[in-house]
Amino acid sequence: MRTIIAGGMVASREGYDYLFEFCNRNKRGICLGVEIARGREVFKRLVRWAEVYVTNQLPPVRRKLRTEPADLMAIDSRLVYARGHGQGQRWVPGERNLRGRASVDSKASFA
Repeated sequence: MRTIIAGGMVASREGYDYLFEFCNRNKRGICLGVEIARGREVFKRLVRWAEVYVTNQLPPVRRKLRTEPADLMAIDSRLVYARGHGQGQRWVPGERNLRGRASVDSKASFA
């Protein structure tokens, strides 16, 4: 979608991006730096407030950001933790994700 938008192939009027609005209707979002102390505190408050945490982060990123299930369950033990990724959750350091490459190839040939 970013390529389509960046290429100017989306009809927009007066700064209103119809494709973005269509795909993100009724969603709310924020950008939060969880690696800094203030951002981490806000993140912890959000985790305490939330009922469900959904992520597509792969294991190395979850470890780096301390968003593994154990990390978040220590903040709120009632939290429902869900994770998923379009390329799967398996990751081996130094190994290419061949399944991911096949997925990219199939998407590229679709266009």
